[in-house]
Amino acid sequence: MLTNSEVRLPFATVRVGPDLSPVTLYATRRSQKGKTAEPHEFWTTFQLIADNFGALADGWIRKAEDLGAAFHLYTATRRGEHLFTEHKFVNLIWGLEALQRRVGPVVDNQRSETKISGMLDRIENAADQKCLRKLLKRAADPALKDRLAAILGRLKLPVDQKALRRFAQRCAEARNDISHLGGPRHGTSYTAFVVELHKFAQALDPLYHALILQEIGMSLDLLHQVLLSGRQSMWVRDALREVGLDIPHTPNFAPTI
Repeated sequence: MLTNSEVRLPFATVRVGPDLSPVTLYATRRSQKGKTAEPHEFWTTFQLIADNFGALADGWIRKAEDLGAAFHLYTATRRGEHLFTEHKFVNLIWGLEALQRRVGPVVDNQRSETKISGMLDRIENAADQKCLRKLLKRAADPALKDRLAAILGRLKLPVDQKALRRFAQRCAEARNDISHLGGPRHGTSYTAFVVELHKFAQALDPLYHALILQEIGMSLDLLHQVLLSGRQSMWVRDALREVGLDIPHTPNFAPTI
């Protein structure tokens, strides 16, 4: 995650006793070689995180266990495998939703809950009310678009908030089209649909990456340096611009830590 590369370590060499020769411990894994770490792709340098590296490593071990799918659905897209565009996109959306459900922020949906409760209270037949209340148990849950906007908002990037909500809504609609319609809506070509999914995935990837690093303890200040002015900033800005999230080149803002 810190090197932004798929690096494969050699098989481990172990010694089972002080008087025995070391042996190589083999394990099942993919046969192809991992990508070599390239300095120009790094999200940060060791010098910038040296004082906090132990805490980051501990944070990764602890959070990967505590949050599970919220981490692994992202790292699964970064293992050197070639994924179909739809596969990568839904993994990113699914993972971001899982992350929001586990760490927040809480999405205020009191208005919907109050409205549904009021409608149910007006049903006189107790059996009908009980049946409908069961069917609508999750109807008041925050919408996917609201969950996406909330979790992406944790990065406090200097983007227009209305544009961020529009992007979240477009991503939610695309995910729902795949899940509930099996593909693009009538009148939209499959090619155009996949091109749009690719743009969404390209924008979501660095944002999700940053959210995980934030969760394990990297500061917003350092993450903003990476995303706004670091080695990765040019392609991150381009990817975000493609989905309507323009970041000014000289942002005048003070992130809240």
